[in-house]
Amino acid sequence: MLRKIGVSLVIGGLCFSQCFGADSNDDIISRAESYYSAIQSVCSNISDSISSVSGVAKANTAVNTIGAAASGGALAVGIAKSKLDAEIDELWNEICALGACDADTIAKMSDENLIKTIKNFAQIKEKLDSLNPKEKKAKSLGNWRTGLMAGNVATNIASAIIAGVNRDKSELIQQIQACNQAVKSGTDISKELQLAGVNPIENPIVKKLNDASTWCGNLDVKNIEKIENLMSATMGTSIAGAAIGTAGVAVSATANSDKVDPNKEKALNTTANVISGVNVATGVVGMGLNITMINKAKDMIRQSEHCEGVLK
Repeated sequence: MLRKIGVSLVIGGLCFSQCFGADSNDDIISRAESYYSAIQSVCSNISDSISSVSGVAKANTAVNTIGAAASGGALAVGIAKSKLDAEIDELWNEICALGACDADTIAKMSDENLIKTIKNFAQIKEKLDSLNPKEKKAKSLGNWRTGLMAGNVATNIASAIIAGVNRDKSELIQQIQACNQAVKSGTDISKELQLAGVNPIENPIVKKLNDASTWCGNLDVKNIEKIENLMSATMGTSIAGAAIGTAGVAVSATANSDKVDPNKEKALNTTANVISGVNVATGVVGMGLNITMINKAKDMIRQSEHCEGVLK
């Protein structure tokens, strides 16, 4: 009788351990699988969202490059125009020195000076003949500079719009935060599985959670916030560039106008050239900001792609 009771107790003990232990393990495994599904849900497709940031930065870099090139071209053309204007001024001085500067001067000449001027006619004609194409070319260069500066304004406006539309990354920040939290919860349940003695070889959920813990949940939200700030800085730089460029277009157009006072023309040309130089620098700053964004995005894309790879 005692033997039967002893056997019954042993069997009962085994049953309690196995049956209730199994139930307990099944519950933990079920929760672990739910946590893993949550990790898969919130940690997937982050790389695509970050890639869009990189794509925006690349597009903006291209736009800024075109803008800087336009400004550089405007500066080069402006410098060429200034040199040509100096040659034209020198020719006019030579023509005036020969006594044929204007009709009033000729009208007031003495007979002796008028004869000298007539004798210099061949030289005067030669210099006037070389002057005309130079003046036409200078006018053409002035128009070209104005057009290039207008092109820079257009690229700055485009850059500002691209950066402004894409700078808000609050949804991406929320997704990364959710991913990090899901992975933390998955790590906690992994510890429960270990304490419960769940065999990692027999149940793949253990390895899945361990891999998720290793490769996921490491994205730093601060990097996205930095990208947001860089995007705002790019937008600000582009807006400033557009404002400066707009002023430059007006100055360049005025400098090249037939109505402008000759005494003011040189100063206006110099101002237009300075503005072109400033906009070259603005474009370079914009490119630098975008390249920084691209590099930060690359690192995050690499991390998120590793994570998504183990979650498949």
